Amino acid sequence: MNATSRFWPLLILIALAAAGFVAFDRYLALDSARTALSETRDQLDESSRLAATHPKAFGLDGKQGRVSLKNIVQETSARHGIPIVYLTETEKDVGDKVRERSVIARAVNAPHGKFVRFLAELELKGNGAKIKELRLKPSVTQPGIYQEAEAVFSHRHLAEESPEPRKGAHTETAQR
Repeated sequence: MNATSRFWPLLILIALAAAGFVAFDRYLALDSARTALSETRDQLDESSRLAATHPKAFGLDGKQGRVSLKNIVQETSARHGIPIVYLTETEKDVGDKVRERSVIARAVNAPHGKFVRFLAELELKGNGAKIKELRLKPSVTQPGIYQEAEAVFSHRHLAEESPEPRKGAHTETAQR
């Protein structure tokens, strides 16, 4: 037996020990990540429970925490340099105590890149509003520009019940 043949078994044992050490280290890292995920989920569940039991403390009751979708569209268009020439907001009853708020925004000479970022930010920060309709008229003289772009944003929410009847609503009173 020569000198190099005696070191092969030792080298293999060292390699196996190193592989085992790396595998054990990865196991510990995975275990700590699972523990952190479990703790985060528990904290999220606890905060959701607190928000559900104390909505006023978190600004979740009524209109206190709600920003007008029309205002969000105006602010976002100004931030992205999109010239809005027409903006209107409507709200209608869609049944089962659900109401739909829609905003129609019409822009002129809007660059494609800015308009796409504008739409993406509105869907991201628009209180759950989604693009319902999109009508685009590209410019024939300027590439990458929309001569006219109209977007309809829609958001459905539960109708707020008021304890008092509305003015002009028919009410019946019991006579004694």
